[in-house]
Amino acid sequence: MTGVVAKADQRQDNIQEVERRQETVEKDNKQDNSPVKSKKKFGSFPSFKKKINERERKLPSLSETEDGQKGEISIETQTLKLDSSNTAASIFVSDENSKSDGSDPQCNDQVRTEKPEIDMSLSEERGSFSQSKSGENHHTEMEEKELKTENVPKTQTPTTDSPSQAADSPHLDTNDQSSSSSAQCKGQMKSLKRNNMLSSFRKIRKQAKSLRIKQEKFFGGEMDGEEDLKSPLPGLSTNFPATKNRRKCLSRTLSDPTEFLLVKRNLQDEPSKLVILCEEYPPLEIPDTPLSVMQINCEIEKKHLEEAHVNLLSMRQEHKRELQENSAEYLSKEMAKKEKDLNLLYRALLEKMMSVVRDSNNEQPCDTELLVKVAQIIQEEEKREKDPGSGEWSWRDSWKEAVRDGVKAKIQSVTLDTKEQNRAWLAVHLGQLGKAVVEDLENVKNNLKKCYPPSFNVFNTYVDSYHQAIAQHLKEIHQKETETKDSHALLKWILNDYKSETMMGSPTLQPDMMNDNMTLPLEDSFLHQIKETYCDQIKGNLKINLENIIQLQERECWTEKKEPDTEDGFYHSEIHIDIWTAVMGYITCSRDFDIHLQEKVAHVCMEELMHFPKWFETRFSEWRKTNMVSSLGAQYQVAYINSFTVLKEYLEESKEMSPKQVTNLERNIETVVQSLGQMLMDQFKADLEPYFRRMMTRKWLSTDTDFQKILCRVQEISTHCRRMKPPYVTTFVAKVHYHVVREYISQLMKNDYSCKSRKHERAAEKMSLQWSSLEEIFEDTKSTAVWLYPVGKYLSDIIGESNKKNIKNSLEPLVRDYPDISQQHLAAVLDFRGVTQGQERKLILRKLVELKKTTGDGGFKDQALFSNIHTEARKCC
Repeated sequence: MTGVVAKADQRQDNIQEVERRQETVEKDNKQDNSPVKSKKKFGSFPSFKKKINERERKLPSLSETEDGQKGEISIETQTLKLDSSNTAASIFVSDENSKSDGSDPQCNDQVRTEKPEIDMSLSEERGSFSQSKSGENHHTEMEEKELKTENVPKTQTPTTDSPSQAADSPHLDTNDQSSSSSAQCKGQMKSLKRNNMLSSFRKIRKQAKSLRIKQEKFFGGEMDGEEDLKSPLPGLSTNFPATKNRRKCLSRTLSDPTEFLLVKRNLQDEPSKLVILCEEYPPLEIPDTPLSVMQINCEIEKKHLEEAHVNLLSMRQEHKRELQENSAEYLSKEMAKKEKDLNLLYRALLEKMMSVVRDSNNEQPCDTELLVKVAQIIQEEEKREKDPGSGEWSWRDSWKEAVRDGVKAKIQSVTLDTKEQNRAWLAVHLGQLGKAVVEDLENVKNNLKKCYPPSFNVFNTYVDSYHQAIAQHLKEIHQKETETKDSHALLKWILNDYKSETMMGSPTLQPDMMNDNMTLPLEDSFLHQIKETYCDQIKGNLKINLENIIQLQERECWTEKKEPDTEDGFYHSEIHIDIWTAVMGYITCSRDFDIHLQEKVAHVCMEELMHFPKWFETRFSEWRKTNMVSSLGAQYQVAYINSFTVLKEYLEESKEMSPKQVTNLERNIETVVQSLGQMLMDQFKADLEPYFRRMMTRKWLSTDTDFQKILCRVQEISTHCRRMKPPYVTTFVAKVHYHVVREYISQLMKNDYSCKSRKHERAAEKMSLQWSSLEEIFEDTKSTAVWLYPVGKYLSDIIGESNKKNIKNSLEPLVRDYPDISQQHLAAVLDFRGVTQGQERKLILRKLVELKKTTGDGGFKDQALFSNIHTEARKCC
């Protein structure tokens, strides 16, 4: 509490003055042996004692008083209470002696009984004085003198006025001297009573004055009277009305030495509200003559801020007087020098005060007494900011700037490793920074805040300073070389962690932390820059991930030439898993930040992934041409078709976030799947071509070697199709089925061979058997091209017809199911049958034309078979 030390020194001077006056009175008493009667009526002792006892029962024990500032006042109050007890003891002696006379035989016993009580009261009185000055850890010489002069041991007689009185001590219990001893006892008691009463009441008056001053400081203003003092603390107001009778009211309140205890106890029970009451400091005691410039500067360097400030104020008052009293010529020379000295000293004081503020949140423990003085000086200077000699700066703004500097120093003290020292350098730094911020704000809330008046808004000032300092710190970090994980950690800390319960939303900062002040205020442009950097880094990382996927396939699959794994009966490759894990990892991580950022990340991933299918196909084709056998290549082609098919299904999850990019990517995946399937089909066609070329010849009638080769290749591709996932497998099997049927029929259209001498029956039978074998394979493969099954039977029936005239009757189902058959196609079949010329041939061809006209609306109109089969000119055998 400001001014307590000064008031203690003043109290010391008052005590010395009381002791000096008491010694003067004692000397006068020694010169005059006649007892002096008290001029003041104190009333009866029982009523006074009853009042004291009632007050003591209402008040809690003084031993429970807290330490610190409240403890000082409690000691003073206890001293006052003990003094009142001493006074009561003295009055008791006076009342009892006034009732007795010198002939009372009980006088000696009365003296023996009451004297130790009086001595004890005096000891307690001096003990209370010693306790009130315990903070100074020394006794003055006057106190020692008082102890020597006033302390009367229990084993000795009271001090008398003459040697004769010393000889007739009350303790000499002799029957012969009873009457003389009684008279001497009565005189001694009156003298002792008078001295004790005078000493006690002088001390009570001095202490009451000191307590009145401290009482005014606690209440921060003037009070109307006793009712304000007795009101409980929750009802107290910081705006006490000022009245002219203030001193009179306080005097009435302090007329009872224990009256102040109730108010003081209430203040001790509510220490937090005591700070609210101390918005105004007591007036400063400005010396008339200031110290020298060097002395003031020395006080500033020693951090004696209050002493330096009051001397600066004295210099300003002196400067103001000189401005009013001296001439202009004097002012131009001397005043300029004094103003310069004032300005330099004030700047030195300001810098020292700001250094105290800057270090307040970095030093443990903090010097709170200095902070209290800093706040007082700022308030005092704000009141005098327009006076001559005041600095050309805002003290409150300078304080805020010092707070910001201290916050910056706190942030800079947090460890920041380099990328080489720690791969997770930024995440670790941000975690430590958040912990340091919370600890510092807790220190502000619990320790620093109470050093300032509420108008400083200390906690929110520190919070705003941390907002600004952290924003600048993050900008500096963003200029460093960062990776995707660093940008992710930065965004997570800004958007999520900063306002969470681990930082600004911490329960330990409530209720001071306002909800609208927990979010880090960053410029939209800077936050957008961080997000753009994050997206660019994701794009670059995803490209590297896709390249690693291809290299992994080359190293583990293509180079080692091992067969792909199977999963659920299908060829399996983990390409789609690796791709989608990388993509969804980026999308999922951004989901916690911002929905717009998540959509942006999804766009970036889909755009980068859009080029991967073609890129992968090219790399695989190049490798397959030079390093892979056809069978192993077909297995991996099926495995990759399966992977891209599943990847296409995965894309449905992101279609809502990035519909345009996902649609384009699906199109590219479908293209690469078709391309891989076509590569497999081309290889299949290339394998079948030499065997189909030798079909429908003379050798064909005698051997099945070529057809068995064809059948083996078809069975092999069917096995691969069984390892292929839908829906593409359906399309691929239909393509294989169509190709086999078309190539088989195409051999009839080449006119390389014509069956004669009833060879057509053997050819028809063989053709029917081979067709049945092919049908069985495609049925097992679950071919959807069921419209191709009948054509083999229709053609074998035409070729195997023994009577040429009956061929016309076999044309109707053929024309109905395959309306695209032409006369050239039928002529080629007739040539293979051996019907190469004649009227019957013409009738058969005419019948075809008639059937096409009558049954043109039937058949498989959406499928084309014969139109895709080329016919050649007839060659006779």
